[in-house]
Amino acid sequence: MTAGRPTEYKEEYCEEFVIRRANGETHVMIAAAWDTTPQTLWNWSKKHPKFFDAFTRGHVKFQACYEKMCVANFYNNKFNTNLFALWMKNKAGWFENAKDQKVELGDLGKNPIKKLISLLKDGQLSSSVFKELVETFCKINEIEKGDQFLEAMEALKEVKKGE
Repeated sequence: MTAGRPTEYKEEYCEEFVIRRANGETHVMIAAAWDTTPQTLWNWSKKHPKFFDAFTRGHVKFQACYEKMCVANFYNNKFNTNLFALWMKNKAGWFENAKDQKVELGDLGKNPIKKLISLLKDGQLSSSVFKELVETFCKINEIEKGDQFLEAMEALKEVKKGE
């Protein structure tokens, strides 16, 4: 890249951006790979509708990448939940606009589904986040949608009735 001259936008960056974000890469990592800056990526998202769409989808996939990692580590006592929460706060926007995202996931005990149900009923988890966490947990841990899953979905129905 020539000094003072921004990297030229290429439409093929759109899908590559989404894939890189889905794999957990930050804007800085992607900008470095393309020999540009995060500000240039932001400018492209404002100027090019297809890149704006990729930028938006990429953010969702980035957050999902790290949320899956968290769910996969529910039973891992060595998983650093404080570091994870700090990372998500700074890189995925957790806690800024969604009061219900302020959840301490550090001690879910031997039955994380019951703990998630408790957090849902206490209003500490939104129904959409709860459902996604339960489904992802079951999928990652290869748990059939049996009693625990059904209990979770019943709790979700009760909470939704009260909303």
